[in-house]
Parts: sequence; C-alpha cells; structure tokens
Amino acid sequence: MILGITASIGAGIVEAFFLAQVGTKELAAYSFTFPVTSAVMSLSLGISIGVSSVLARTVGSGNQAQVKRLASDGLSLVAVVMVTVSLIGWLTIEPLFTMLGADATTLPLIVDYMSIYYISLV
Repeated sequence: MILGITASIGAGIVEAFFLAQVGTKELAAYSFTFPVTSAVMSLSLGISIGVSSVLARTVGSGNQAQVKRLASDGLSLVAVVMVTVSLIGWLTIEPLFTMLGADATTLPLIVDYMSIYYISLV
C-alpha cells in the first residue's frame, strides 16, 4: 500500500517535471488538477482499504462462499463509484475549475487533461 502511494506521488512529480519543460501554462494547468485528482485517489484508496479489511476478516473466518461474494461486491462497488465520479467529474470540469480560479489560458488545457483522466477511471 505504501509503495503504491509512493509510486503515485512519484509519478505526479515526474509528470510535473516534464510538463514544466513544455511550458508554464501547462504546468499551471496540471497544478490546478492536483487537488481534484488527489481527492479521487483518496476516495478510491479509502474504498480499497475498507474492502480489504472486510475481506481479511472474512477469509479469517473461513467462509469461502462469503469471501467470493464480498470480493465480487467490492469490485462492483469500486466500478459503480468510479463510473459515477468519472461522469460527474467530466460534466463539471469547466464550472469546477473556473470556480477554482482557472483563467481562459489554462482552462482548455485543464479540460484536455481532466477529460483523459476521467475516462481513465472507467
């Protein structure tokens, strides 16, 4: 778990480094997306931790049928939540980031980045 979080943060740092090489507008647009992508990652991580805890206790009880059902339910929960978050996020990209202070030069870049990000959640 720690390794996954560290890898995710490391990937963000590397992405920011390369975006800085492209230009300051691109780096500014990426910086706007960080709080939103972090919130989505935290939601996903929280669900994963909860499902892992329930599965671990069920495995310990020895009830294999319930383990299979809970694993299936956990995957279904993650799928439904991520599709919902992706759809709501995609529909609210412009209003949300305008409210966060994005201007006319960074907003198109944010829309491009977040559109791909939300599609990748599904």
